[in-house]
Amino acid sequence: MYLVILLFSGFLTAVLLSGLVYVEATWRGIPPSGRLFGVGFVGLGSLGGFLVPYRFTAELVYLYFQVFKGSGVASHPSEFLVVSLVTGTGISIGLALLYVATSRLWYSRIQTGIGTG
Repeated sequence: MYLVILLFSGFLTAVLLSGLVYVEATWRGIPPSGRLFGVGFVGLGSLGGFLVPYRFTAELVYLYFQVFKGSGVASHPSEFLVVSLVTGTGISIGLALLYVATSRLWYSRIQTGIGTG
């Protein structure tokens, strides 16, 4: 059930963030190939971001319960699920922001002719 929840959340987040990236890229006049790259990068990265907690469960349990929280006892049965969802959401938002920031630099250099040889 844990994996199903992560995949469902990852899919919803990927669709939402990919849509936002597409709208933003269209608004800025990025060519269709750049828009497709952005949607694919953010969509697949978001889905992968929600699989990271599943793959690294032991490491995330140690990091949260021993390092951040300081005790190995969960205060609520769904506490680790929330930690996993927050981790996946953070990775997804980070990838979307990375794409937006780098695409702004990349396409501004192309439009001004800087670094095109």
